[in-house]
Amino acid sequence: MVARDRAGAYSDAVQRVIPHAQQVADRWHLLANLRETVERLLLRHNARLREAAQLLVESPLPQTQPSAAEAAVPLMAWQKLSIDRRAARLARYEEVMRLRAQGLSFKAIARVTELDQRTVSYFVRAGEYPERAPRSSGPMLLDAYRHHLCQRVAQGCTNVAAVWHELRAQGFKGSGGTVRAAMAQAHAVSSSTDTAGRPGRRASTPSAQRAYAWLVGWHERGQQMPKRAEHRRFVEALCAIEPEIAQASSLAREFLGLVHRRDVNGFDRWLARAQDSKAPEIRRFAASLTADHSAVRAAFESPWSSGQVEGQINRLKFLKRQMYGRAKLDLLRARVLHPN
Repeated sequence: MVARDRAGAYSDAVQRVIPHAQQVADRWHLLANLRETVERLLLRHNARLREAAQLLVESPLPQTQPSAAEAAVPLMAWQKLSIDRRAARLARYEEVMRLRAQGLSFKAIARVTELDQRTVSYFVRAGEYPERAPRSSGPMLLDAYRHHLCQRVAQGCTNVAAVWHELRAQGFKGSGGTVRAAMAQAHAVSSSTDTAGRPGRRASTPSAQRAYAWLVGWHERGQQMPKRAEHRRFVEALCAIEPEIAQASSLAREFLGLVHRRDVNGFDRWLARAQDSKAPEIRRFAASLTADHSAVRAAFESPWSSGQVEGQINRLKFLKRQMYGRAKLDLLRARVLHPN
């Protein structure tokens, strides 16, 4: 019996070394994969989150920025995710600036928007929307030809093949895919710069992580009744606006219950419905479970998991960080091996 994470490398390693062993997918990682799946869906529908938040205050917000799916040049998956995250962060920045213009203190804004007070201070003191610094990378084949590419994008060109041939004539040795990714990013940047100076929102838009918690009913036990009611109204509005999110919310809640009850027969029925979901993120999650079907079923049927191993790793890290720079290895060994 081998309890493991969901990464394919672990599955391949176990199959190669001990092919007769029964593999068991760790249940915590199953739930973490579900959370990441729904959060990606919510990031893609960030405009719907803003609209649902606005419905609780006044009227729906107009669409102010083209979605990643409407870009002139098809974006890669990481580019779509980056644009969706920027849109979510921009909405939070605009909400902070609107509340600050009303005279609210940093602490009051943090309480209303549910942001950290340091984040509120950073936004206000920035003077304008603080773009995230791009990740630094080494020299690229396209660097010497980027000026020409940006010129063609500014002219409205969306023909990747034509630009690639133009660059090839100038000596570019890279692939068409490199040009397509660069043009898609350039189009996305040019379309998003117009939104930074627009008026702020009148409603606080939750992050994808917080919206997921509300969708599945987490974080409700320690909250006051008015706060829970507000979250429920947001979820109802969001599900009414976007059927994909409504279906994903239902499937996510059901999956959490199935894992909690270890209902393997219910899981098989759930998997069939998830494979037919309207949301591509849910379908991909279902496909990953199907590819690892034996280990996932074993997670429902077996008491084994990676919990004990992960707990010991966390304990070791905790002890190490407590003692770093203060004690030697012999004391660390004594504390690690001590039963309590």
